[in-house]
Amino acid sequence: MNLRDQRLKKYLKQAGNILPELDISEIFSLYTGEEPASGKITFSNQTDVFKKLSKFKEGTTLIHYTSIDSLFSILNSDILRMYNCVNKNDPWEINHANSKYEIGLNDLELLDFKQNNFITSFFEYDMRLQNDNKYLWNEYGNKGKGAGLVFEIENMNDSWEECYIGKVCYEDSSIPNSIYKRFIEFVKFHNEFNNQYHLFENTPSILSAIALHFKEVKWASENEVRIFAYCPFDKYDLKPLVLERKNNYLLSTIEHSVNGNGEIISYVSLPLNRSKVHDKLRINLGTDLSLNYLKSIPHLKLKRIVLGNNLQEADKINRIENIEKILNWHAMKNKTVEIQLGFSEINWKEDSHATGFSKSAPGIG
Repeated sequence: MNLRDQRLKKYLKQAGNILPELDISEIFSLYTGEEPASGKITFSNQTDVFKKLSKFKEGTTLIHYTSIDSLFSILNSDILRMYNCVNKNDPWEINHANSKYEIGLNDLELLDFKQNNFITSFFEYDMRLQNDNKYLWNEYGNKGKGAGLVFEIENMNDSWEECYIGKVCYEDSSIPNSIYKRFIEFVKFHNEFNNQYHLFENTPSILSAIALHFKEVKWASENEVRIFAYCPFDKYDLKPLVLERKNNYLLSTIEHSVNGNGEIISYVSLPLNRSKVHDKLRINLGTDLSLNYLKSIPHLKLKRIVLGNNLQEADKINRIENIEKILNWHAMKNKTVEIQLGFSEINWKEDSHATGFSKSAPGIG
């Protein structure tokens, strides 16, 4: 066993006490001698580590708040977009985590990090309790006039590739063995170990993934859940980077546009109709390979559409009718799946009436 392997074995043993079952997939080094001491090291099962820490199970349901226009776009396109961190609402969020917790990303790595990591946000939701949140409606659901899409994650036990799910941490160190404390302890351990042994020639992507779990304590009431993915592309020609470890399916969906400020907007797409995607993929890949390809991403099944209740009664009727038309249209071209459709029970006015979930409609599969 060479010097590098001895150090790596020691590293993994100590790291495993903080993040259980962490392992590596590959080591790359230009050193050609018999005793390499370091290398570019890639962890193999980061997605599984994060999923176990979050303690989500098969059938977990999450709500995604959005505007009515975005709801129509999602239903018509059968996709949910994940935008890169360049386009985050809080542009200083990553810098805050990197600085406060000494994650160690330099300025160039921060730029690459924001470009190549893609996020979509959810919040925990119980189908039985219907526990949507007025604050979240106000912030993300067009002040109660938008919509909340409730998704079930069907394949939590699959091995996603460079795609993660995690509960956001809000600087609470009071809970023993919490995700927050584990992450802080791991970052400290990694930095101290590497300063002593100089094992890692790279900043491993697990540190970037950890950085995406942190927000300032002022956001703690949100209890946000994130799905995020690593999809690297060249910042000049915008083409996917071939040699880096990545989520190949999501990277194949990458799109770019320019906003009104001249900034490049980049996003990848999670499919909501996998049977349609599978039919296209198997033409080139065959049935088995196309199914394995799709196992690398979260499978989101739309279970319920919650409509904001901050509307006049006449507007509510029109909104329900318009959405039912879209769902009926989808039922004609897709496999029919029943989706619950109704209004939030949160009242925005004292004299308003909560409609609840008395309707179901066909929808996307």
